[in-house]
Amino acid sequence: MRRLTLALIAGLTASADVHAFAFLCNGVDANNRPGGDGCNQTCSASTAARWEPPQVDFAFDDATRPREESLAEWQSHQTATIAAWNDVSGHTLTLGDAGAASFREFGEINGENSIFWITSTTEFQNQVRASPNSILGVTLAPYNCGSGGRRGPILDADIVMNGTGVFNWDQNSVVSTMAHEVGHAIGFGHPCTDCSNVALMSATSGFDESDVPLFDDQEAVRALYPGTPGGLGTACTNDGQCTSGPCVTVPINGTNRSFCSQTCTTTCPNGMACAAVAGEGDVCVFSNAGIAQPGDACGPPGCVDECTSTIGAGCNLCLDNGNNGSSCFAGCVPSSGAGCGADEGCAPFGCNNNSECGTGGTCTNGACTNIGVCVAGGTALRGQACGGDIGCVAGVTCVTDGNGNNGVCLGLCDGNGNGCLSTESCLYLFSNETTTGACIPAGTGVEGDACTDFDQCARGLICLGGTCSQRCDRGFSCGDASQTCTAISGGNGMQFCSPVGGEGEGEGEGEGEVGECDPRRGNFDCPVGDRCDDGECVPGEGEIGLYGFCERDSDCADGLCANGVCTNPCDIEGGCAGGYRCEDDAIPGGLCVPDSCRDDEAICDDGFTCEYSPAQRYVCARGVAGGICNCASTGEQGAAPWSGIAVVGVVGGLLRRRRRLA
Repeated sequence: MRRLTLALIAGLTASADVHAFAFLCNGVDANNRPGGDGCNQTCSASTAARWEPPQVDFAFDDATRPREESLAEWQSHQTATIAAWNDVSGHTLTLGDAGAASFREFGEINGENSIFWITSTTEFQNQVRASPNSILGVTLAPYNCGSGGRRGPILDADIVMNGTGVFNWDQNSVVSTMAHEVGHAIGFGHPCTDCSNVALMSATSGFDESDVPLFDDQEAVRALYPGTPGGLGTACTNDGQCTSGPCVTVPINGTNRSFCSQTCTTTCPNGMACAAVAGEGDVCVFSNAGIAQPGDACGPPGCVDECTSTIGAGCNLCLDNGNNGSSCFAGCVPSSGAGCGADEGCAPFGCNNNSECGTGGTCTNGACTNIGVCVAGGTALRGQACGGDIGCVAGVTCVTDGNGNNGVCLGLCDGNGNGCLSTESCLYLFSNETTTGACIPAGTGVEGDACTDFDQCARGLICLGGTCSQRCDRGFSCGDASQTCTAISGGNGMQFCSPVGGEGEGEGEGEGEVGECDPRRGNFDCPVGDRCDDGECVPGEGEIGLYGFCERDSDCADGLCANGVCTNPCDIEGGCAGGYRCEDDAIPGGLCVPDSCRDDEAICDDGFTCEYSPAQRYVCARGVAGGICNCASTGEQGAAPWSGIAVVGVVGGLLRRRRRLA
C-alpha cells in the first residue's frame, strides 16, 4: 500500500526572504520571534560580529560520546563538519581542527573553542542551564558590543551536543546538527522559522536536511567574510562573473537563483548534485534545486514546481519510491483524480482525522480526499474494495472470491508468513498454492471463541467450523500437549491444533510456544540486552530505545512497535506514558498504543514531543524530535558574567528522515 506522509508539508514551507540568511544580531527563533543582542546598533554584514582574523580552530572531546556514536564515526563527523564550511568558495574564513579538547566548559572564554558531548542530564542542566528534552545542540558565541556602530569580534565559541539519551543519534544526523551549530559559532543566526529546504540555518527543520551549507548559507558566509568572487556556488548574473564555469539559473523553492557552476559527469563537490540543466548540459547544482521532472530521480536535486504550502494538481513532491531511491511525484486530488494522466491513479495521503489533510481537507476511511500523488496503476488502498475499473496501488493485490467478485486489496505473504503487517494473519487463499498467501486483518478471538469469518480470530488462529482454532504451521505450535497438528482438508497445507481447547492464543508467525519468555510481550520478559527468540532469551536486541521511531518489532530494543513507536506492555512499572492508551487484548498484560497528538500536544508527558511517525501517525515520541531550534539572547549589554559582553546562546537540531512513500 502506498500511504503517504503529510508531515512533509512542514518541510516544504519556505521563507519569503530574497536571501535567507541572518547574523547573530538579527536572527529569529522557532516561533518567528526576532532576536537581538542588546547592543542597540543596526545589524548588517558590515556591523555584525565575526571572527577577526577569520580563522577558527575547534577542539573536540573524543572521550565522551553517546553509545550509538563510535569513535570512528565521531571523528569522521568532525572532519565532515569542518569541510562543509571550508569547501564553500569566495570567502576568507578558515576552520581548523585544534585536536583534543582540554576543557569541557560551556560558555567560558578560555582560549579554546570546544565541541563536546554531554551524556549526563545533570551535567547538561548545570552547564547549559536548560532541560535536554528538546535540545539537540547548543552554541554560545560571546562578543563585545563594540563602538562606532560595529560589534566587536567573537571571543570564543563552545558547542554542546546532547548525548543524554533523549535523542537517538542513529535517527538524527550528527553532521547536520553540528554544521548548523558551527554556523552559529562563526556568526550566523536563524534566517527564518521554516526554510530548511533553503537554508541549513533554518530555525526549524523538515525531513531532508542537508549536511552542507546551501545557497543562502553560502551567501551568508561570503557576506560576513568576503573573498574573491566567481567560484563554484557564488551568485552571478552572467558567465563573465564566474571563474568556475557557466553561470546557471535554476529554481530553488520556486525562486530562480543564478550561481557559478561547473560541468560534471557524475559527482560534484560540497554536497552539490550533477544534473542536466537546459542549455547548459550536465552541471553542478545545489541539492535543493528544483529541476527534476515527475518520474525522475530526486533528493537531490529537487523537483520542478515543487509543492510548498499546499499539495495538489500542478506541483510535485520528492518522495521515497519504495525501490531504495526517491522520485518526483505529481500532486493530485484523490476525489477527482485531477493532476494525473490517463494511465495513473491518485493515491491519497493517509490520515487519522480531517486536520491532517490540510485546510478544508476531509479524512475518509483513513485517506485524505483532497491531497495525494499520482502513481501508475490503481488507486485502491490496502483493505479497500477493488475489481472492474478499480485497481490497487502498487504493493497490494486485488484478491477476489472464487467467482472473481468481491475483490479486496491485500498484501501478499510468502511461505514463512513474511510480508504481513503485525496486525494481520497470512492465509493461503489461492488454489493449489502453498508458497504464497494473502495478509488478512486479524481479529481478537482466542482459541475456542465462536466465529463466522476468518478475520474474527487473533493472529495465529483460523476460523474452522465456527470456532477459532490454533494454527500449527508457519512457526505456530499447539499450546497443549494433548493436541495434535492436523492438516486442514483443502487448506493447501495449512494445519490446526486438534482438539480445540488448548492454551494457544495466537502467537505471531515464528514465535513458537511460550517458554522462559512470551514473544507476544516483545523482549520485556528477558534481561536487558537479550531478545525473546522462540520462547528463549538470547543475546541481541533491536537498536531503537523506548518511544523512538520504528517500523517493525525487531527495530526496538524492547521488541514492541506500535503505530511507528517502540512501546511497552501496560503491566510494567509506571504503566503507559501520557498520550498512550492500554489495549488490554493486544498482548498478555496489554499493549501501550500511542493516541494521536495531532490536535492536542498537551497529552504528551514531559520529555516527549508530538512527531509524525513512520506509520503515518502523530504520536508522542522521545528522542526523535522534529528538529526545532530555539534561539535565545541572554542578557543585555553588561548583563552577562563579563562586563559589556552580549552572549548569544543558540539551540539547534535537525532531524534526518527521508520523506516516504510506503
